[in-house]
Amino acid sequence: MDPFGNVSLGGKQILAGSQCAYPASLKIPWSENSNEPPTINGWLEDSSYEATPIQGLDYFDALFDYFTVPNDPATYSNQILYFFPGLASSDAIAQPVLSWGNNGFYGGNYWSLAAWYYISGSSSYYYSPPFTVGVGDQISGIIKMTGVESCPWPLTGTCYEWSVIAYDTWMGEEGVENFVTPEQYTQAYPAVQEVYNLSECSELSGTPSDTFYYVQLDQAGPYWNSFNDVTDPAAWGSYAGSGLSPQCSYGIQNWVGGQGDESALIWAN
Repeated sequence: MDPFGNVSLGGKQILAGSQCAYPASLKIPWSENSNEPPTINGWLEDSSYEATPIQGLDYFDALFDYFTVPNDPATYSNQILYFFPGLASSDAIAQPVLSWGNNGFYGGNYWSLAAWYYISGSSSYYYSPPFTVGVGDQISGIIKMTGVESCPWPLTGTCYEWSVIAYDTWMGEEGVENFVTPEQYTQAYPAVQEVYNLSECSELSGTPSDTFYYVQLDQAGPYWNSFNDVTDPAAWGSYAGSGLSPQCSYGIQNWVGGQGDESALIWAN
């Protein structure tokens, strides 16, 4: 991705930043009676990387990758499955989210795609209008800083403009969430699986893994839009829910392969 937001794959531009449509977002306040939307807690497995200083700046300014909509679960019993990459601070996260199940806001026994922005301090959720996607569809997840400005009232200081894009490359349909925040994202998650209401392994996707590929992680420094490529799977940390029940042979593999820098989420049915 270049600083103007244009995304290319194999030397061919597949998404132009100037062509993105920006649908109205929805603010969904937290309710203890609703199921859980994708958050920064309760993850089943993930790969991760923390920003280090580059010429005085230590935060990320972009993350994008590709992944595939996996098979439907063999069993549907009110479980909620989430797959996403994300950029996070201590209390906020930006994430293009693939989901299965009804999370209390949208969804059912099918796969849905939407762009999310979550603020834990105020328990506020913003997401683009979700749309249904099909098994085998290629998903492009894009999180990019698009500008810097003085914070709008009642905030003060410097704020950062962001765009989160959840794009189905096969359907040509996308969800976009734009926002302004004073947060600097210092934690990157190239691949995450998050689940709720899971009682048996057959409630996971029938595909026993999902690989996030052509991952590119960019960091600021010396400017907010320097987009320094710091992608290095060998340096990524990993978490795979050991000690959880049901135990479904969770695992993470990070490597450089035939599809660039890759991170695979693994489980057993």
